[in-house]
Amino acid sequence: MKKSTYLLTSGLVAGLAIGITAASAETRVTYKSAKTISSYYQMAVQLAEAMKKGSKGDIILTVEESQGSVQNVKEAANRPGNYVFTTPPVLVKLAQKGIKMFKPVNPKFAEIRGLFPIPSLTMHFVVRADSGVKKFADLEGKTFLVGKGSFGAREATKYLKLFGLEGKVKLAKVELNAAVNALKNRQIDGFATAGSYPAPNVLEASASTGINVLSLSPEQIKTTKRNTMTIPAGTYAGVDADVTTTTLPVMAYTTTNMDDATAYALTKTYWESKAAMAETAKWWSGVTPKYLSAMYGKLHPGALKYYNEQKIEFQPGLNNLNGQRNTDRTPQTSLGFARRPVDRLSSISDLFRSGLKPYLASHPHGAGPAVGADLDGQNPVPASHRHRTDRFVDCLLRLYRLERSSP
Repeated sequence: MKKSTYLLTSGLVAGLAIGITAASAETRVTYKSAKTISSYYQMAVQLAEAMKKGSKGDIILTVEESQGSVQNVKEAANRPGNYVFTTPPVLVKLAQKGIKMFKPVNPKFAEIRGLFPIPSLTMHFVVRADSGVKKFADLEGKTFLVGKGSFGAREATKYLKLFGLEGKVKLAKVELNAAVNALKNRQIDGFATAGSYPAPNVLEASASTGINVLSLSPEQIKTTKRNTMTIPAGTYAGVDADVTTTTLPVMAYTTTNMDDATAYALTKTYWESKAAMAETAKWWSGVTPKYLSAMYGKLHPGALKYYNEQKIEFQPGLNNLNGQRNTDRTPQTSLGFARRPVDRLSSISDLFRSGLKPYLASHPHGAGPAVGADLDGQNPVPASHRHRTDRFVDCLLRLYRLERSSP
């Protein structure tokens, strides 16, 4: 009985251990992006595919839709684990200073760390070709959609105010994802959207409805305090002249919850995959390490390691790591166990030597560690992993005790 129980125990433990080893070989990252209709969501999908291919399956990005950059930044204060999000750097500045929509000051925002730049945000002001709108002043009395909640919506609203159109334009109470149909059905005269060109929703509008994209004058651009961007003629069907508009840098950020090895792998794989991504989507081609000059805050030490290896220069302050956590933290599996190399698991003793023995010794009744602690009770583990750890250890304990009690 004891021999058969031992073999059963060993086999089950080996199977469970193989699952742990597989989980530990795969790093899962949540990538908070933008609305599905936006260019930034398409970028996220491309980036997820590139990360999986470039890392040979070691990095899995799960793309999450978002209502905009403001939501992305706000969630950084509460999201555990490997959370990556995209935003213009100015929102990180506002969050860390507790200004505007980020009041009051939340110390968790100080834990935001930079990874790499992505294609810049480009403001588009789209109108129906037959609307009679040729310049911003012509929007007076028209029905215009700016959306809500996103950085682009706030930016568009700000421009209307700066250009003397506040209260003079009828703002449509329609979500941005309905803009193309609303334009086609003549419910609105135009809409504003922010995304790298060519923006998917503007491409769709130009294919289904005749459109114009409004240009800003040099004086208007100066008033916005943004940089100038030129959208080349022919980017959108029917728009046969260059469009002069504004642009803002956009960055990928994470938090100090991410360990150095993951941040390094993400950054390295991103830059090594960028050329291949640019072959299918030209918006990637313009991104260079020089974009790092626009990043606000501190770089993650894992990203910093890569940039130092490549001898990439950046402005002073990005490498200020005071207060940085987890620089030497042991990576965790999805179950919360510290990752340790396991070459062979022919018996239960092999698994114990790889890390479970000290766990069982400190938890003889099968109770899991306190929420927020790993095996040694020190490093944070998300509370959502607690039940999986408990069930796994309880299973092992039952098998182990059965083996020892068998004649």
